[in-house]
Amino acid sequence: MLRNGVGYDLTAVTQALVRLRCPTPGGLSVQFGVAGYTSAFVGIPQGTNYSLLPLTLSIPASDLTNVHLLFSVAVSVDAPPSSGSLLIDWDWRQPGGARSSMPFRRKAEGRLGQAQI
Repeated sequence: MLRNGVGYDLTAVTQALVRLRCPTPGGLSVQFGVAGYTSAFVGIPQGTNYSLLPLTLSIPASDLTNVHLLFSVAVSVDAPPSSGSLLIDWDWRQPGGARSSMPFRRKAEGRLGQAQI
């Protein structure tokens, strides 16, 4: 990946809130990433409502000053699905719950748990 130009400064961000839903029968197991750091795999069940998954960022501040790879989502190569869909919306939070520069557009209807990156 090219890292030309100025990336995002996420130093004030402590949590990414992932609003998602998975219409895929059986759900999906996915891994989330922020700034090149990844979470453990998380099981996302099939559903028709959006759920909220908080991702606590345990990333060194020095790696958040010039972020070019904002976020990623991956499936396991050991157990890849034959196909699937995952609908995602992101919200970036600063300490105290203040929103960062990327707005959260809709209210989530459920909660999946928490993951750490």
